[in-house]
Amino acid sequence: MESKIKICVTGGAGFIGSSFVLNAIKNHWEVLVVDKLTYASSGNHLSQIEKNPLFKFAKEDICNFENLHCIVENFKPNFIVNFAAESHVDNSIENPKAFLDTNIYGTYNILEIIRKLKNENIDICLIHVSTDEVYGSLPADGLFVEDSQYRPNSPYSASKAASDHLVRAWSKTYGIPSVVTNCCNNFGPRQHREKLIPKIIYSLLNSQKVPVYSDGKNVREWIFVDDHNAGLIKIIKNFKPLTRYNIGSGFEKTNMQVLKEIYTQLAERKLISIDFQSTYINVQDRLGHDFRYALDSTSFRTEMDWYPETSFEKGISITIDYYTGSL
Repeated sequence: MESKIKICVTGGAGFIGSSFVLNAIKNHWEVLVVDKLTYASSGNHLSQIEKNPLFKFAKEDICNFENLHCIVENFKPNFIVNFAAESHVDNSIENPKAFLDTNIYGTYNILEIIRKLKNENIDICLIHVSTDEVYGSLPADGLFVEDSQYRPNSPYSASKAASDHLVRAWSKTYGIPSVVTNCCNNFGPRQHREKLIPKIIYSLLNSQKVPVYSDGKNVREWIFVDDHNAGLIKIIKNFKPLTRYNIGSGFEKTNMQVLKEIYTQLAERKLISIDFQSTYINVQDRLGHDFRYALDSTSFRTEMDWYPETSFEKGISITIDYYTGSL
């Protein structure tokens, strides 16, 4: 049964998407990746499976409705897993339109394609991969649950919140079978160096000071990318339409704690030999900077019998291996 599953993965050459694709192929599922190969994605992320008969690739932008419609109609997937997104908050502050185009209009295109094909008796389930940032900011305690109010505070999180609402509306109105997942911060191999953890690794290895917003006390929940995607695999195997899941690890870290962990591991490997206080510089805080994100993942863990298998420290070790060429 599982060998017959066909999945279209939008944004499948990006960081999280490529990890998902590699896991899907291990499950012997047929996978079509649709990706326009922006600066943050790369065909090299999938080079190890490019000759696998279960793998197909189409270079396309999800904002191009006609081309995307033809690709999906020809492939006839059972599932579309939508990772395609502009995701860097700083970039969204500088250029919000790109985020509205991809995250909102691109999601609309996917939903409309599923709706039109449904009318042709081609049934496709959608898993829409979103973020904890749609909920806004938390104080020092408390957790976001699936019913928490949306309070996005950046152009990025606002665009993802809008896309979540579109998925719900199309599902309720047109009967599209969908699941929305809101996940905490991912990290691991193949992440673009603009993101915090690879930026810290590259900066320290190249004797550059790490820019730390304000006092570095902002808190994020971190999950190793393969643990996140193992959860998505379980959703496909146990698909329940019109549900939402928070996917979190419980590993909350301040930005300074993240920096200290990476510094410690690099120093233990004798890859750096500088004093910790010399590794960073405090910079002006980001506009609209959320203080803390943290998710209650009880529903997801219970329904899917899932838990994160990779500790934060182990995940950092694997990530350092990748960026230093040891992996």
